[in-house]
Amino acid sequence: MVHPQIFISLTQEELQILIKEAVQTALKQQPLNTATQPSPEKYYTRKQTAEKLHISLGTLDNYTQTGLLTAYKIGHRILYKPQDINHCLNQKQGIPTNKRKQRKQLQASDKNPNP
Repeated sequence: MVHPQIFISLTQEELQILIKEAVQTALKQQPLNTATQPSPEKYYTRKQTAEKLHISLGTLDNYTQTGLLTAYKIGHRILYKPQDINHCLNQKQGIPTNKRKQRKQLQASDKNPNP
């Protein structure tokens, strides 16, 4: 099957106008669906997450290992989702961050036993 070829001589400006019109026509036929496209998800680095939770990087590692906080490895980086950090903040309320706080809580509970 032989396709006929047509050779046309155009100036640079005429070619630009033809291309511009073709692109505009294609864009009009293809509506933009910006409302249905999800926005890219935001992630926090280890350092940002530790600062947000007011803990050290070592404690952050412990939270991740115990399953209190979910980490996502993207490339060579370990990142955390904001909703996971907020969930961790809600769960963290009763967790002592160090042994001294834990001892104080135990001593306080021994002095004031609930009936």
